[in-house]
Amino acid sequence: MLQFMLERNRAEPVALDTISKLKYLVQVYKPDVVFLLETLATSNKTDELRYVLGFDSCFTVNREGRGGGGIALLWRSSYNCSIVNFSQNHINVQVTDQVNGNWRLTGFYGFPNGVTDAGLIDVHMEGHPLTWFKSLGTIQAVKERLDRALANDGWFQLFPNAILENLPALVSDHYPILLIREPGNNNMSVKNCLEK
Repeated sequence: MLQFMLERNRAEPVALDTISKLKYLVQVYKPDVVFLLETLATSNKTDELRYVLGFDSCFTVNREGRGGGGIALLWRSSYNCSIVNFSQNHINVQVTDQVNGNWRLTGFYGFPNGVTDAGLIDVHMEGHPLTWFKSLGTIQAVKERLDRALANDGWFQLFPNAILENLPALVSDHYPILLIREPGNNNMSVKNCLEK
């Protein structure tokens, strides 16, 4: 799964440069599922983006009011997803997997309460561990780990070698993260329950 924070300009909900860079990431890493954050777009616009990126299905939670927000989950037809529930901060789907059985995939915007109570732990991250930056190159520079992938013991039993990769930040102050369920597969397809 690829998680991507959309950066927007003042004139359009999603800047064209952002779309072209997201399209590049999708072409290079070939995820089966993409979770988008801060889309500021309606379901019509994210459906257009779904088409441009080459995905078969899309579910959007529109932003509320004039503030930020908006999330979307895009997936390929080879990935059998059914929406379980959603809110302004999450989309929860049931994945029907012919090989591994059914499991859940949940994309969150904002860190959910009760993560430790739910028995979720971080998926191991390869490479640079920090996923967000501000004011790089200045004395006020800040870097933190805001974006993550979490899973429970059952998921780790299905995908014991899963890893999380921190990708280059092409347009946002958040590095896109890529969850790889089965490293070493030539098919770099999706990858799990993402948290932010």
